[in-house]
Amino acid sequence: LIDSLKEYRPVVFIEEVFIVRAQANMKNYVTRYGTLLGAVYAHITDVELYEVPPTQWQEHYTSLTTTDLHSSRRLPRAEAAAIKKQRRAEIKQSSRSTAACLYPQFSKDLQKTTADGLSDAILLCLYGAHFISGRIS
Repeated sequence: LIDSLKEYRPVVFIEEVFIVRAQANMKNYVTRYGTLLGAVYAHITDVELYEVPPTQWQEHYTSLTTTDLHSSRRLPRAEAAAIKKQRRAEIKQSSRSTAACLYPQFSKDLQKTTADGLSDAILLCLYGAHFISGRIS
């Protein structure tokens, strides 16, 4: 697939990760991220790479707007953490639903609760396409 893109100037949009809590997660992230970039750079030297914070691409989709976190800053730590966890679950569900509405051919795959990575990738890719085409800045 990557070899077939040599005649084009590929653009890669990847989610920028701010904090990875567990060391195992960090190893997994670095392995996946490194594999992707290594594969792209090994075959194509002229690649535009955009690292997009999750909040930036998620704000592009109104369906991913959820509970305001600013109000939870004054709450006790455990309560604020519970609100944050609930918000993440809402975003994941909304991400799967939004991607399934936009791309019905993937709706069966996106029904699984473990498909939030796939839905995020679909929506981030679409965000990137809109960004490149000038629909958003």
